[in-house]
Parts: sequence; C-alpha cells; structure tokens
Amino acid sequence: MEKLLSIVLCGRNDNYLGDFKYRIQTAINYVGMNCARAGVKDDVEIIVVDWNSDEPLSQTLQLLPDTHEICRYIVVPPEFIRIHYPGGRRFHIEAAVNVGLRRANSHYAIMIPADILFTESTLANLVAVLKGKRKIIFDPRRTTICLDRKMLPWQIVDKQPTIDQWDRYIQLCGRHLFHDRYWIGVDGGYGGLLLHRDLWWECQGFDENNTGWGNSDLDWGLRMGQKYPRVSLEPLGIMLYDMDQRPEFAGQRQMGSMSYGNRIDLGSPNWGIGGVEFEQTMGIRSAEISFASELLVRSDQETALKLIRQAAEQIVPTLQGVETLPTGSIEHTLLAVLAWYCVTYWPARYFEFNCHAGLSTLAYAQLCSFGEIYAFDEYEEFERTNNTSNNILRYLDTLPQFHFYPIGFRGHTQLLTGNSMTVFDRLQSVFLGEMQFDIAVLRCDALKTSEQCLSMVDKLMNVLTHNGALFITAQSIDFFNSFHITIHQKYARHHFLHSPDQPFILLINSNAN
Repeated sequence: MEKLLSIVLCGRNDNYLGDFKYRIQTAINYVGMNCARAGVKDDVEIIVVDWNSDEPLSQTLQLLPDTHEICRYIVVPPEFIRIHYPGGRRFHIEAAVNVGLRRANSHYAIMIPADILFTESTLANLVAVLKGKRKIIFDPRRTTICLDRKMLPWQIVDKQPTIDQWDRYIQLCGRHLFHDRYWIGVDGGYGGLLLHRDLWWECQGFDENNTGWGNSDLDWGLRMGQKYPRVSLEPLGIMLYDMDQRPEFAGQRQMGSMSYGNRIDLGSPNWGIGGVEFEQTMGIRSAEISFASELLVRSDQETALKLIRQAAEQIVPTLQGVETLPTGSIEHTLLAVLAWYCVTYWPARYFEFNCHAGLSTLAYAQLCSFGEIYAFDEYEEFERTNNTSNNILRYLDTLPQFHFYPIGFRGHTQLLTGNSMTVFDRLQSVFLGEMQFDIAVLRCDALKTSEQCLSMVDKLMNVLTHNGALFITAQSIDFFNSFHITIHQKYARHHFLHSPDQPFILLINSNAN
C-alpha cells in the first residue's frame, strides 16, 4: 500500500560514535511508537538503508511491535560495495540516502540522520500539513520543506534513556535546548529535508561526489533554491530532536569535499543505484528492549579520592560563588565531591534539602546544565505589609535559582518552600512520573532532631537510582555526631566516603532497581 510519507535513514553496523546501535534503534522505535500514539501508522513508513554491514542491521536491531509493522530495511551488502565502490569509503552517506529515497513507496519522503527523534505531536502535525488539514501559505508538493532540530545533550544521550524517559526529558526541558540554525537560507543545520517524490526524482537526490553530510545538504539546498521556495515547519509546531555526540567523537564527523552546479538535477538518471534489486526485510520484532549504560559502574574509593582532589583543584575554582568559600571548609569539600560525581556519572535528576544554605544547587546547575533540579528551602512567609513585594524580591535574589539562566542552566527546576517535615510528601504529590533522583544533598540544619534527619535519609535512599548519591552534611559537628554513626551502621554497604574531621558523608546506592 502506498504511504503518505517515507522517513529515510541509513547506517552501518559498526560502533560509529561509540553507541550507534542504541542511537539508531531508539530513533526507529521512537518513530514507530509515536506514529501509533498519533494515529498515523497507516500514513508513514520507515526505510533503513543498511550500507556495507558485515552483520546486517536487520539481524541486530530489535524493533517494537508498532515499529516492526511499518519498517523495512534495504540491504546494500559488502560484496556489492567491493565491486561498485572499490577503494571507496566504508560508508557513503549520499549514496545510501539516495538508495532509500529512490525506493520510497510514498507521496513524500524525508531524509534524516540516524539518531533523530520524532515526537508524537511532530508526527501528527506533519501528517496534517501534508494532507492539507492545516491552513498553510505554500503547496507542499512544490516546496523544499525543512524540519528544524534541537540538540539533545550528549550527557543525557550517554545515559541511554528509554522511549518514555525521552518523552519526559523533551517535554520538561525541550524549550531550553540549542536550536541548530547555522547557514540560514541554504538548508544548513536542519534535522530533516523533505520533498514530494516528483521533486526527489527531479533533483535526483544528493550529489554522490560530495563527501560528508555537512556538505551535501548545502549543495542540495542551493540546487533546490533555483526553482522552489523553501519553508521551515517549526512555526507549525514541528521540531526534531537530534542526539548530540561526546566531544571526543567530533573527529569522526570531518567535513569533506563539495561540488556544486547551478542546475537542479545531477544528470544522473540512475541516481540511487537504479536498476539494482536489493534485499528488503522487516528485521527482528521484540516486545521489550533495554540498554545497560556503561556509566553505571561504581568507582573504587582510591580512584575516586584521586579524582576528587583533581576536581578540587581544577573544577571547583570555576564554579559560581566559590571565591567566597575558605579552602578546606565543609562546603568546599562538598563541592569537590559533587564535582567528581557529576563529571563521572552525569546525574540527570537532583534534589537538595535546604538549598539556600550553600552552593551545591548552583554547582549542579553549572555542571549538569540539562538536568532536573528539585529543591527545598525553608522560606518563611513575610508579613503582608507595604514592603511585602520588596521583601520577597530580595529573598528570591538570594536563591541559587536566580542565577540559573546566566550560568547556562537549561533544564527543569521546581522549588518548594514551607514546612521541612512535609516537603517530601508534598514533592511526591507534585512530581511528574515516578519520583527518583540520581543525586540528593541533605543539609540537616533545617531539621530539628537526629530522628528527623534519620527519617529523611531513609526517604531519600528509597528514591535514589542505582549508583545514586546521597550527600549528608551539617554546619554543627555536634548535631551531626548525634546521628552519623547510626547512618554508617544502617547503610554500611552503601557507605562510600566520609570526612574524619568534618560533618560529611557520601552514600552511594548499591541496590539495582
């Protein structure tokens, strides 16, 4: 059955960027599941061009049922590459994309990188636009259509979120993400390039003489602009999300050579390796899929202490407000351990009890700028007088949250005030989804008794993720000594670090949830 839209992506079964299997499998399954959620499965097909894989992607990737129904692989095998592309690149993105575009069974086709996420709303809106169900000023059949992208930070990608976790992250933090918009007007920086099939055949896809996607989209845009208008669908609520890579992998994406001609077509009637019948398959259907992040490996204490000392020397001095702290103070120690933990585990969800009392919330916001921050502060409501608004503003100015935007924090945050003994229950009542934290800081001074501190430790340990960290500290060493031995005994197997002369304990949850 002919579809409305083909989503075309390509890849090779290798370790490109270190986690390619996770990226492409998640992207494909995210499309399939959100097509089902949006009610557009009958309108969309997914085409995966498997270029030069020794072990086919179709035998490696696991597809969820909704994805399996609408996905097909086109296999360009190594033996074909050896004959027709001798001495060439192991992966030829322009040729691979063209193979999929030429064989798309749809009115429209869109080319995307292999690690792009389509949300449910994007798919619903896109199908509505292509079906003429939205009031638009252009004819999609005669327009170069571009889909903008926002970049998903590599620190979050590294944690290999599930589909539901990606939903949460995009919905809570998506508005703050970097919107890639370089080379405006020549199709640079887009996440998807879409044409009616007649236009794909007219322009004959992408120029296979180019090397590297950073060139091919520019050449394609310049050629298409000779004849057709260009429109971005971002104003219509259509946005793609692209998984960013670790900085050390940037060298794998080198810019190559670029050719350009003024004619819209390439003079290549056999573009996309026409006349060759490649194997097509549906791949592996799976009900459940999971990835185990390599980051969830507990550090040994000796290595951690070395790295904490390095963090104290190299990272802590860069943190906002740290110049006010005496070196060797309890807060300085807390920030050093926090910095080590953040750059080792990239914790995505943070909670602090009594956030007004130190710099750790601000430090987390600076180190993990795309996370979720939940904080409690024992704010006492001001007496309502003529100066009430000024008092409140002065209070807000002193909170760490006041500094989040200037230091580059672009995640999600929620601040709770009021009674310290009810904050945990109140947070549970307003929390979206299951309440879990990767990292928590308990400043015990806001509590009155050691029993209250122990109760709060119990509650926080119950909501920590595997390898989640709980920092426990206090200003009063006497108060701290009234409960820290009990904590050490009760949580001995979770105990990781403590300071022999300062009120500080670090527990790392060793329970696999």
